[in-house]
Amino acid sequence: MKNTKKPLIGVWAPSWSPAFGRRKPYAQGLKELEKAAMQAVWAPAAKRAFIARERGVFDSLPLSDKMADWNSLRQSDCKIILSAIGGENSYQLLDLIDWKAAAADGVVLVGFSDFTALGNAYYALAGGLAWYGPNLRNLGDADTGQISAANLALALQQEQTMWKSQPVYKDTFKTTSKKGAGWYVIRPGQASGVGIGGNLGTFFLLQGTPYMPRFNQPAILFLEEDDLPGKYAIREFDRKLRSILDQPGAKRWVKGLIIGRFLDSSKTTRRMIEQVVDGIPFFDEKPVLANVEIGHGMPRIVLPIGEQIDLLADNKAIVVYNRLRRK
Repeated sequence: MKNTKKPLIGVWAPSWSPAFGRRKPYAQGLKELEKAAMQAVWAPAAKRAFIARERGVFDSLPLSDKMADWNSLRQSDCKIILSAIGGENSYQLLDLIDWKAAAADGVVLVGFSDFTALGNAYYALAGGLAWYGPNLRNLGDADTGQISAANLALALQQEQTMWKSQPVYKDTFKTTSKKGAGWYVIRPGQASGVGIGGNLGTFFLLQGTPYMPRFNQPAILFLEEDDLPGKYAIREFDRKLRSILDQPGAKRWVKGLIIGRFLDSSKTTRRMIEQVVDGIPFFDEKPVLANVEIGHGMPRIVLPIGEQIDLLADNKAIVVYNRLRRK
């Protein structure tokens, strides 16, 4: 008989507290997971903070609460652990978590933005699988949450998934949705490699640490910028990208680049992105796709950290694989 049991997802708050923002998106996010045939449960401290509106001076839960939630979920039946929201603060967890034990148990991490530190550390230290996609709050967006939830379900439950440009786009929770602008082919071509990356500002922090994945095999680098740099976002992207390419092995093993969609507030144009890539000869013969839905807007496609990505720039397509679903 076919197993119809819903995947069980544990929700915790490694970055900001779920007291940040309105309650409704979180509650709706749980409903969207149910609609997508997934079941989610709160970790105890995150649930308490959500209900009681608890948040510290840095909008975060105490480190002791975060670790208690991690240990609680690890002792439960949850094999998928989803971040409630992004923010900052997750870096403080990196040397406290038993990454190898989590990987041995087949735990999968899911999140976005500040989650970049967790996902890449999990892969770097233990070869674990993480998915860079939505967090719970994103899944509760009224216009795009259903799309993001369906995308997450596809990535988690299929052996491979092909992504194309999404039909709608929403800049932030406060804006209205509009028709998706499509992906930009900055450099044509095709390449395959293990997925590495996430939010550029957070990924940049990992350089020179044990938590930075090593460039020692073919890799597809995917990067996106948040709203912190404002109108200087493309300048920050340029110099940080160059710095990452100077990491040991990067120029040998990076085979392609996926650039997330910039927020409208950054005033970043396609031509600006082209100028950045044009200024880095390393990418002259490598596929580069931009304006992809891994940025801080919504909805989101889902890319793996620590698993193969096929970048098919000519076809404006990205194929991702899930090793835990391979027969």
